[in-house]
Amino acid sequence: MRTLLAIVFVSMAGCASSPPGPELISVEPTQFDGEVGTPLVLHGAQLLPFIRFDFDTPSQSQVLDAGVSAFLTDATGTRVDLFDVQWVDATRVTARVEGPIATGSWSLHLLEPRGAELVLDDALMSLQCTEEGDCMYPDGGLVDAGTPCEQTNYRDRDNDGFGAGGGLNRCGVGYVSRSGDCDDRDNLSYPGAREVCNGLDDDCDGVTDLPTCSDAGWTRIDSLASSGNDFVAATVVERGQPWLATGANVFIFSDGGFLERSMSCPAGISAIAGVAGSEVELSGTRTDGGVVSRISQSGCSSTRLTPGALVSMLAFPGVTAADFVGVSAKGDVWRWRSGEPPLMTSSNLPNMVVRDAHGISKSQLVAVGYSEVDGSKRARAWTLGADGGWQEERPLGSSSASWARVELSGVWALSGTSAVAVGENGTVVVRSGSSWRRAWNDNSDDITSVRAFSSTRYYVTTDEGRVRRRNGWTWSTLFKASPAVPLRDLAGTAEDDLWAAGQDGTVVRSPY
Repeated sequence: MRTLLAIVFVSMAGCASSPPGPELISVEPTQFDGEVGTPLVLHGAQLLPFIRFDFDTPSQSQVLDAGVSAFLTDATGTRVDLFDVQWVDATRVTARVEGPIATGSWSLHLLEPRGAELVLDDALMSLQCTEEGDCMYPDGGLVDAGTPCEQTNYRDRDNDGFGAGGGLNRCGVGYVSRSGDCDDRDNLSYPGAREVCNGLDDDCDGVTDLPTCSDAGWTRIDSLASSGNDFVAATVVERGQPWLATGANVFIFSDGGFLERSMSCPAGISAIAGVAGSEVELSGTRTDGGVVSRISQSGCSSTRLTPGALVSMLAFPGVTAADFVGVSAKGDVWRWRSGEPPLMTSSNLPNMVVRDAHGISKSQLVAVGYSEVDGSKRARAWTLGADGGWQEERPLGSSSASWARVELSGVWALSGTSAVAVGENGTVVVRSGSSWRRAWNDNSDDITSVRAFSSTRYYVTTDEGRVRRRNGWTWSTLFKASPAVPLRDLAGTAEDDLWAAGQDGTVVRSPY
């Protein structure tokens, strides 16, 4: 029988040979743009975490940073929690302060698992920075920014190649030679960008949307409102023609209305995907197990047996037919060509609970969901490695704080190294490279799905019937179902061809 013991290192006060107690010494950086926020490195001594020691197999002992948390306070008592708090070693803890945060002096608090609260008074200064790149102390004093140079440049906060504000003789990261950006927090808004029907000035010409755009905003389509259908999955392979699936029925939108195409389709439909043309397939179940079927205007056909149902399906154009990839709740990966039997690769991780997956190719996938840790959920993400196995990532670190005990329910991959994932309690995390950061959200609805167009512009649906968008630093509610019903999936070919579907036959489309 394996013997495990959770150990907390405790300072032996009063013993001459005991090491010094935990101490917080400094933080880097000490100044930051309050609107943007910044990663932090907390330096200290004897910052020791929980250790779960395995006496039978010491090499399998685990370092647990559960319980480590950090926050800021100002002179008025306002508290701002830090994100992504992670123990690195006995001298370092990393964290992130997410903007916007009020300007002024902030004290830093670190709560250790041992119960110690370590405080650095007036450790950080939040600055107010202008679009021109000038940062001001609260008393009006100027903070230098950039490196002086002869060339006239402009501050580019969103890395879209265009800056905003007045020209400055400054060079370096964050400064570019082109100006005219009308929203320097949104990297899809800049001079020359494609204008789409979304209520935003994408091309920075001072005009919102095109004259041909519908002006009704997000609208509900009532043709299925009284049908009792609870939609669970959606895909759009041709502009303006979404396929929507309930557990037992499939519909396609055509000529202004929905047509049912459920003939010969399996029950327990859980996922649907396709590419332009007629190649659309779905995953479901029947009495003898799971199946995948081809779906067309005449219903389902070419049904093939599988070990179980999928939680997510993706389709990619192939040479002669579409290539499909599916992921099960256990992390098993299935691959098949349209109409052919799927081949399964079993998950290499035993504790995966997958809720969604997305990718830019058959071999570059990211999945999200949760794992059970000490009897509670922990948000998890997994990327498919070169060997075909999953590699675990922790978008919310290893914290046991309440905001980390959630499951992620949706993900959208923008590239092999960039993705946006969403989940319970309004959780949004953004992947860049191999690291994740928690993104600010002013709403705590459980988020059910996401469709991202960049790391600074994405749309989400919630279990309270909301369609919301983040562009730059701004969150907007674009639609709210009344009465509130959960929206389950969001799909579309572009920002002006988005479709949200959910409970009680609820279907909502974007301006177009």
